[in-house]
Amino acid sequence: MNDMTFRLRIEFAKIGRLAYLSHLEVVRAVERNIRRAGLPYHTSQGFNRHMRHAFGPALPVGTAGLHEFLDVWLKSYVPPDKALLALQQASSKELPILGLCYISQSLPSLQMSHTLHDYNIKLAYVEKNDAINEDIALETFFATLKATADAGILELLKKGKPKTYDLNKLLIGYKLEDLRQINSQNEEQIVAQLNLTLHTSEEGSLRPEQLLAKPLDDACCLRVLSIVRVGMREDNDS
Repeated sequence: MNDMTFRLRIEFAKIGRLAYLSHLEVVRAVERNIRRAGLPYHTSQGFNRHMRHAFGPALPVGTAGLHEFLDVWLKSYVPPDKALLALQQASSKELPILGLCYISQSLPSLQMSHTLHDYNIKLAYVEKNDAINEDIALETFFATLKATADAGILELLKKGKPKTYDLNKLLIGYKLEDLRQINSQNEEQIVAQLNLTLHTSEEGSLRPEQLLAKPLDDACCLRVLSIVRVGMREDNDS
């Protein structure tokens, strides 16, 4: 890449129905929006040229993201306020552009820098049932989650093969909030909210649903209502 390119970091969200887009579909949608906005994007070299961009770690299908990022390289400078307005006008309400700024070419990629991921996970009952012992269900869920975290390892099958996850490196923190009193009249019967921070690296990553599979199985009557990645940030300790 030559010295005349400009690295623009864009902050966006993936919400509503578009949370069910795959990562590839998100990439294609954002590419269309950049073209529609008329930004002078840089293309790769070679026979099959494509837009030069780099996204942050992908979100699984069905997981929303409130503060996602991507870098796109431009051939010429566009004032940030003008670029922001053009992108916002070209984007949908469920894939909104939140902000942007130019950054140094020397900064590491989002995959390398933004390795701490904060999640908000809402838990609900599988179905309404007055016979459900709420205290036992929630206590069982948290006890299994804590036992898994304290063990420091999680063994799962990945593509039919056993894989061991080091939770001492991947699970940074978790906190369970009891919401039964607050949401007692809510039709969805939200039981609790789990705030979870996971770490990704070149060695691997762990998805929230993988961590929660056994706690949910043990609790029986609980299910995940929604998973939202509320933010990605740099690990200043690494």
